[in-house]
Amino acid sequence: MAASLIAMGIVARSRGWVASAICGVFMVGCGGVTEPRGGEGVLTNDPGGDASDRFALAKSGQRVLALGYVSEGVEQFRTLHDGQLDFDCEFVKGEPGADLHCVPKQQTSLIFLDASCSQPATWIMDRAQGVGEWVSVGLAYRQGSEVMLPHRDVFELGEEVYPESDLSEGSQVYELQGTSCTRAWPPAKSLPAVNRLIAHSDTELATAKLLDVDAGGGLHLSRLIGADGLEFTAAVTTADGVACAVQPSGEFATMTGNGPAAAPATQRVRLGVAAVHVELISSLPSGGRAGVPVAQYPAETDFLDDAGDLCRPTPAVDGTLRCAAVVLGAYQSDRWSDAACTQRLYYSDYPGTDFTMLHAPVRASDGSLTAVATVKGYDGPTYAIDSDGCVPRESGATLVQLDQRIDISAMPEVFETTL
Repeated sequence: MAASLIAMGIVARSRGWVASAICGVFMVGCGGVTEPRGGEGVLTNDPGGDASDRFALAKSGQRVLALGYVSEGVEQFRTLHDGQLDFDCEFVKGEPGADLHCVPKQQTSLIFLDASCSQPATWIMDRAQGVGEWVSVGLAYRQGSEVMLPHRDVFELGEEVYPESDLSEGSQVYELQGTSCTRAWPPAKSLPAVNRLIAHSDTELATAKLLDVDAGGGLHLSRLIGADGLEFTAAVTTADGVACAVQPSGEFATMTGNGPAAAPATQRVRLGVAAVHVELISSLPSGGRAGVPVAQYPAETDFLDDAGDLCRPTPAVDGTLRCAAVVLGAYQSDRWSDAACTQRLYYSDYPGTDFTMLHAPVRASDGSLTAVATVKGYDGPTYAIDSDGCVPRESGATLVQLDQRIDISAMPEVFETTL
């Protein structure tokens, strides 16, 4: 078994194999690429060899499914999902030598209904949460060379015990501070509703074992093999157990205590011949062996467009999913440029930036996307809506107005899929 493992999100799939990872911040991968990124003729479209037949890097099991997106023939990982208990999940470590368990991704805070801290409950900070949903409680970060997320306890959301109220009423709930059971207060100006938590055993969860696979070229795969047939690459390390990770820029390195450092060489290919694509990273073994897929850029969810920029599956006003630009930089403000308050102004997340570099998402009243627009500066009168209607009101923010629109019909359509 690999000495260490990082849990960062990845997945790619081509011709029956998928590169993937656990929890989605960055894609797992490593190595200096053998060719520069981008440009015609730099990335090929054929991984070659038979590694795809020998390694299914993300393959759904009968219970745990690898869910993803597909656009223009290219698939991208989204999440693992426990199909039996119906929640998105991620694997966490158990006791030494024990199976790993796929716990609910949705986390909640742990409080108690009694002064001895024996009756678990939780604040309902998100009103969309409903009775019967599965949640987990515990730490969700790693330290040092930790491979998997730390163990988390699992609960089902029970009935409401206390309704939402103001602080003057005060529901009596408690929390553990070390070994002491003390009065608990929420991180809010009012008291959220409190629901009971129903504890569940790890034995009810999907399980997997962690194996080490030599991918060649100085790289090792930490592989989850589920009891239900799930196959899943959780991370990539060097032969001596040093974790490797892709950087937000798409470059790869080993992750040391002092930051990114040199790593074994890898090879890079482009998956997808249309505008929407991803880039796959494979090991670079010697002796004529085929490279093994180890990672992908982007890490998960997002795709790349023809310019090499990130685009993300986004709900559109026509009910479809569209791959919309990720880096936008201008968003709806509470000011308008006309006395009828019909022409909304936008504010910039990046004051001082060249406005020609910014884009703004244009959304319907329900939040769905209708277009993405370029912006231009605005220095005219501004108006706001209050009890007196649409009235003149100055703004201290840097405001911009919409310029050229890119309608959702021009954005690639995205579909949900099972990998």
